[in-house]
Amino acid sequence: ILVLFGEVDYLYSELNNKNNFIVMAPPVQAQEDFVNYQISVKPSKTNTLGAYKNPVSVDFDVPVRGGLKVDFSVGPAFSFGDKARDEQFFFEKVDPDTTENVTLSARTNNNAITPSIGAFMHFYRRSGKNTSFGGLFGVGTGLQSLDDFQVNYYAGLSLVLGKKQKIMLNSGVSFLRVDRLKEDQFVVDEEYMKNEFEISDVVEKVYKPSFFLSLTYSLANRR
Repeated sequence: ILVLFGEVDYLYSELNNKNNFIVMAPPVQAQEDFVNYQISVKPSKTNTLGAYKNPVSVDFDVPVRGGLKVDFSVGPAFSFGDKARDEQFFFEKVDPDTTENVTLSARTNNNAITPSIGAFMHFYRRSGKNTSFGGLFGVGTGLQSLDDFQVNYYAGLSLVLGKKQKIMLNSGVSFLRVDRLKEDQFVVDEEYMKNEFEISDVVEKVYKPSFFLSLTYSLANRR
């Protein structure tokens, strides 16, 4: 009985010793959003009643807080406003009986939005939470053919949603190459000789700022 009492007293004192349940790890320089720890507990046989027959393995992630984080994402971007749309023109006959003289007229572009595919670089402070705010820079291209490939530029702010799988809500200013009238050469409602140039010759590509919205998915590694 005395032996059994001693065994129980020893087990009770060991269970109340907090040091038996504390695990120390060396310092880790975190590079990503999570640090993964794999802990294996293998008790030693120090007493008859000791739990030396029950090894335990634990695997868990610890979110990182603080420090500047840079992520990259891709997804659709939508630009709005008149400055995101091409100006369109057409020739209108001055006299139905002749095709020599025409008037340069403007046509309304009814596209409400200008879609494109963007690749963005995001920079923000790690919050350790499900949301973070930061800035962005990006480039993209419209959905036109390869023969008319144009590079767009973006700058603005991002709302980062999630920890391991991140979705970015982006907004700011887009700079799109759009068609604009060559104002130093042509004037709307003026008469011209049709055989002197084509309708495509009256416009040129220029960069114009406009408002954009985008929803993208992060490509970066998390752990």
